[in-house]
Amino acid sequence: MRYGAEGARGQNRRLVAVLGGMFELGAGAREYHREAGWLASEVGVDLLVCVGDEARWYAETFPGEVLLYEDAEEAAERLERELRGGDYVVVKGSRGVGLDRLTRKLKERLALV
Repeated sequence: MRYGAEGARGQNRRLVAVLGGMFELGAGAREYHREAGWLASEVGVDLLVCVGDEARWYAETFPGEVLLYEDAEEAAERLERELRGGDYVVVKGSRGVGLDRLTRKLKERLALV
């Protein structure tokens, strides 16, 4: 079952999720990331942006389009060119990954609602 994305698709918009690696998960880290990748698909994410080394595990179970970036600075620079007008962007990550800096850079450069 998909939740919430139908409105975005009906307006020809994408749901973009920017996810950083999750730290301090112990031995189950890879499986938790894989589960989150699968859940992103289930809730209707169209483009999954993975930031950081551990974040690549999200892509193992996400069937849609994936972008992989080593760090937040690279992601901020390249993601700006990947986004389309009308995209919905959700950012979830810790300061350890630096996604607070990515969010700040995107807010400075893009027209946000």
